[in-house]
Amino acid sequence: MQTTTMLTLIIAALVLALIGLAIYSRRSAESARADGYDEGYDDAKRSHDDRIASLHEDIEHLHRTRTNLVAEHRLERDAITQDCDARIAIYAARSLTAEDILTLRVVNSQLLLAVQTYTNLKLFDQARFANTAVQRFGQVIDRIAEALTAVPTQPEAIAADTTAQEAAA
Repeated sequence: MQTTTMLTLIIAALVLALIGLAIYSRRSAESARADGYDEGYDDAKRSHDDRIASLHEDIEHLHRTRTNLVAEHRLERDAITQDCDARIAIYAARSLTAEDILTLRVVNSQLLLAVQTYTNLKLFDQARFANTAVQRFGQVIDRIAEALTAVPTQPEAIAADTTAQEAAA
């Protein structure tokens, strides 16, 4: 009986050892799988970091390029606007002369006489309206007179200014 008991005990110990080995193997496999997943994720992340950095550099480059193009466009637009304003001023100056401004001032003084007439007739609404018209018309005359003296009369002067601005840029 001793041999049977010993064999039973050895078989029981082997069964327990196999059960323990199976449990250990299962836990080791789960741990290895999790570790392998983490390592694969880290490898993929590292391999994509270069691509992501490259894309960020491309985005920054495109942003700088766009900013420069917008600034250049703004400068070109301002230059064109200034050129147009100068040309319009030349043509406006050609259409009005100092005699025309004198005539406009006479008309303004007649409007002032109308204001006085309306006031004497106690037509206060018409007097107020005419007075506003006198003030605004006087301001228009002053702006026209100022533009006449400030504007060059030859288109060649504008062309020379434009060429000088382009050379400076």
